[in-house]
Amino acid sequence: FMGRITWLKLFLLFNAVLCVGGMLNVFYNLLADEPAPVNPLTAVLFSGGNYLILTFLIIKPAVFSVSADFAPAAQKGKYAKIQNIDAVNRKRYAQQIRDILAGSEAYLDDSYSLNDLAEQLKLSPHLVSMIINAELQQNFYNLVNSYRVEKAKQLLMSAAEPNMIEVAYASGFQSKSAFNRVFKQITGQTPSTFRVS
Repeated sequence: FMGRITWLKLFLLFNAVLCVGGMLNVFYNLLADEPAPVNPLTAVLFSGGNYLILTFLIIKPAVFSVSADFAPAAQKGKYAKIQNIDAVNRKRYAQQIRDILAGSEAYLDDSYSLNDLAEQLKLSPHLVSMIINAELQQNFYNLVNSYRVEKAKQLLMSAAEPNMIEVAYASGFQSKSAFNRVFKQITGQTPSTFRVS
């Protein structure tokens, strides 16, 4: 809730709380037949807060139009860059991603990451992730795993009796269990079933 309130709304909320508190204090003192004392601290906070906020409003009025949940400057820069990439350039970068993965076979390194791909493209990792999601309709890990599975298929078909652990490592997987799980997830078959079919 608080994340969506603008600074101006926070100012109004602050004043509303002070007014309600002051009215409750007055009603309590009326019911108790006591004179309503003026609390100096409340008066200072109320007056000082109002003058401070009003002064800030005059000096920097743009602050009051910014939401309280605005992103840090570094993130805003990334998002601004994403919005500036048109569909043609997104498609061009998507093709470069395909070319890098197919051409260099960098995915065969089991530690290959989104940061590595971003360095090759000279783009931010977040931007590369957004391009993959928008243009290739999958995330980075699914994309890389699809290339690894294609490599594994080639290796399985090229050997009469392939060693599954060697195929897993040669395809870029860190373990045989990860290889089996991802292979079945993508192809609908286990590597062993695929080999004999």
